[in-house]
Amino acid sequence: MACRKFFVASPRAFHFLGTETGGRDLLGRLSLRLSLYLESMTFEQWLLLAVPFLTGGFALAGSWYGSQLGRKNEHHQWLRNQKQVAYSEFLGAFDALYLETGLPTVDDVSVQDILFDLVSKQGRLSVVAPSEIARLSDRLTDETWKMVQSARGNGPDAGERYGFREKAQGTAKELVAAVRLDLDVA
Repeated sequence: MACRKFFVASPRAFHFLGTETGGRDLLGRLSLRLSLYLESMTFEQWLLLAVPFLTGGFALAGSWYGSQLGRKNEHHQWLRNQKQVAYSEFLGAFDALYLETGLPTVDDVSVQDILFDLVSKQGRLSVVAPSEIARLSDRLTDETWKMVQSARGNGPDAGERYGFREKAQGTAKELVAAVRLDLDVA
C-alpha cells in the first residue's frame, strides 16, 4: 500500500501530520486542540467570535421577517383589488337593471341578460366580501328580482314597480356605505 502524506498549512510552515493511518487520527487530534483552545479563550475573544455569528443570525431573521411582511402585504393588496373589481361590477349590473326597470316599457331579453349578469357577479362578490357585505348583496339581489318581476308585470306585485325600485335603491346605498368602510375609502 502506498504511503500518502498529509500536510496542514500553518503560519510557520507545513507540518508533517503522518501517514494515511495517522491522517485518520487527524480529526481526533484537531478536536482535542480545538477544545483546549476554546477553554483558554477570554471573554473578549469569545465576543469577537460571537459577533459575526450574531450578525449573520440577525441578517437571516430580518430577511425572513421582511419576506413574510412582503407576502402579507402583497396578499392584502391582491384581495383589495379583487374586492374592488367585484364590488364595482356588481353595483354596475344593479345600476343597469335599475335604469332598465325605470323605462315605461321593459325589454324582457335585455332585463333577463342583465339579471343573469347581476346574479353571477353577486356570486363572485360573496366569495371575496365579508359576511355583512355578502348579506347586503343577497338582499339587494332579492329586491332587484322583485323589482324586475314587477316591472315586467309578473307576479302579485305587478303594480308596485316604483316601491320596489326605491327599496332596492336604499339597499344599494347601504351596500355602498359598507363597501366604502371595507375598502377604507371613507
